[in-house]
Amino acid sequence: MTLFGLLKKKQCWCLTLRARMLLIGAAAAGMAVAGIFIHPFLALQSRVEGDILVVEGWLPDYALGMAASEFTAHPYKRIVTIGGPLENGFYLAEFRTYAELSAAGLVKLGVNPGLVTAVPAPSVVKDRTYTSFRALKQWIDRSGLQVRSLNVFTLGTHARRSRLLCRMALKNAVPVGIISARSSDYDPRRWWRTSSGVNAVLHEIIACLYTKLFFTAPDSGPPSPFGKAGFSSGQERTRQWMY
Repeated sequence: MTLFGLLKKKQCWCLTLRARMLLIGAAAAGMAVAGIFIHPFLALQSRVEGDILVVEGWLPDYALGMAASEFTAHPYKRIVTIGGPLENGFYLAEFRTYAELSAAGLVKLGVNPGLVTAVPAPSVVKDRTYTSFRALKQWIDRSGLQVRSLNVFTLGTHARRSRLLCRMALKNAVPVGIISARSSDYDPRRWWRTSSGVNAVLHEIIACLYTKLFFTAPDSGPPSPFGKAGFSSGQERTRQWMY
């Protein structure tokens, strides 16, 4: 007893140096295994025999080219682009949304204009991916097309979350496949060596956890500003895409 009875001496167990080294080794091994398998887990590839190919409009040009090749190589009935307002260059661009911009890009890449439909989504401050898929659901309901299944074409680690949110927006009414284009910004096998790879993986880990644990799909989404499905000429296409 010391300090006038305010302190006393007690014994406790603590880790030895060997135990600490074992824990550090186990943690390092776990991180290495996670580093190897987390990217293919997020960049999911699960194609189905889809009636339509849905392209997320924010894809870079090289991925859009891959989407065009995917469409022409398989018996899809239609290719649909989705996405909200452009974040940069809005006032200078001919097109106002990612859906419209990517649809125009697909036509330039040689896709039959009569088989391309732009489905713009409204501007929102959060849940932009889900809002885009809600607009897709509204378009499917109004188009009269008999969609038995579809594939979503996206980029890299966004794939798993895209499929999850698409299924939620469509209320699991049809099978949803996912096709993930490989990002050119980093090597997926060594994603931890570049800031773009680390950012992509960590962002999607957090986003997927949020979606799984906290996100609740509303019963109905905001109104979609799209018009008639499809287009057959440049003039009609401009009228359809412009607000």
